Amino acid sequence: MTETQGDSPATLRRTIYELDSDTQYLEHEDKRNMRDNWEVGGDYEYNFNNNGIYRFLFIVNDRDTESLRERYDVSNAQPEKNLFLLNQGRDRERIARSSYSWSLAQSQGMELGVEAAQTIRDSNLRLGTAGSGATSIEHGGLVPVSVSNSTSTVEEMRYEPFAVHNWQINDRMSVESSVIYESSTIEQSGDISNSRDFGFVKPSIDYRFDITPSLQLRAGIRKDVEQLSFSDFSASVDGSDEDQNTQAGNPEIRQEQSWRYELNLEMRLPNDTGVVNSQFWYRDMEDAIDRIDVSTGPDNLASARGNIGDGKRYGLNLDISTKLDSLGLNNALLNTGIRLRDSEVTDPFLGVKRRIEGNGRWHLNMNYRHDITDLGITYGINYSNDSNGSSGRTAIDIIDTETRIEAPYMWAYVEKVAFGNTTFRLEGHNLTEKEFCRIRTRYVGATAAGMVEEVEDFCNGSGMELAFKVRTTF
Repeated sequence: MTETQGDSPATLRRTIYELDSDTQYLEHEDKRNMRDNWEVGGDYEYNFNNNGIYRFLFIVNDRDTESLRERYDVSNAQPEKNLFLLNQGRDRERIARSSYSWSLAQSQGMELGVEAAQTIRDSNLRLGTAGSGATSIEHGGLVPVSVSNSTSTVEEMRYEPFAVHNWQINDRMSVESSVIYESSTIEQSGDISNSRDFGFVKPSIDYRFDITPSLQLRAGIRKDVEQLSFSDFSASVDGSDEDQNTQAGNPEIRQEQSWRYELNLEMRLPNDTGVVNSQFWYRDMEDAIDRIDVSTGPDNLASARGNIGDGKRYGLNLDISTKLDSLGLNNALLNTGIRLRDSEVTDPFLGVKRRIEGNGRWHLNMNYRHDITDLGITYGINYSNDSNGSSGRTAIDIIDTETRIEAPYMWAYVEKVAFGNTTFRLEGHNLTEKEFCRIRTRYVGATAAGMVEEVEDFCNGSGMELAFKVRTTF
């Protein structure tokens, strides 16, 4: 059993300059995020005399979250509350899985089973603002504002019978195939009542071929059905947008589906000096999920998470792990991973082809470690970097666009074992003093109109962190 509790209050002070009127004003915010969750799980396995195996496992978890935001105008050092925003949620999940596996022949195995899951999300959002009208203690002493689809319970019952077949064709070739049928019912109650049934067949096949003892080919095809985030069904908040109090929910959102195609080629370098792996992948997407227009009129623009149609994603992953003995660095290892990718969907607001949000063109990660065994010293360094700007980090919404820019990140350490079993370690995080920046362009009316109202250039970062640690055993 695991249990986690957290309470993270924060205070924010903001100075806003109005350049057109050459004035400034102050805002103060109190924020609080609370979390309380636990999880219990277990498994059972029984081996029969015929080499058959019965397995059963279960997981039960429960998570409560609460996010509170209260904003004040500060005039003559006297704060006056003008916003109360409380977002509460409770997520519960119960999963049970039972299966029986046995040998069909000396080179073949079979597994049959079923998985059942119940997922429940309760959500409640309360919004209060300054203005005329009756105030409410439950809304922070402000005037309650009605928010559509703010109180909701979403429940899904899902059943997945499955069959898995393994076949060792010969010493060099093997195939694993499976088929899963997913049947589910999703019901929503509260401000909105809705019930829908879904059924999906999810086949897969994975083929492996050892071309030589040091060269392996893997190929696979699989149908994926993504699980929905039930927070998308009802109204929620965006903690990164200070100008939008709430975001709409979408009770009609459907699961995103895709066919996944993969081709891997792995080569072991001579003399056990390393491994090179390349993977080409392609995703043919149906009912892709992003933000859609749910406006009720030109004066009430709104967006929500929803299905935007078909799309595609594809890329190439290159991973190299090599020892550096040939360079005179004994017991040194360098790992390098490069992710090249692209994607395409039709934007629902502008009607143009674009990349999927967050699906940048490339990602690089490098990790170096060196053990100097005769001195009892180990040191290492890690570096990572992502593409930015037009490479897929731009998000388009109903009234704004965002471009997110992240700087490279680096951390390093050196440690020494001394006095028998005492380890001294010096480590530095964020040595590049990485910052996250966001450029948000907000428009007059809809984004498609192209009339810019304001540009917000925001950056933050935590700076460099150094730590010295001593670890020993008694």
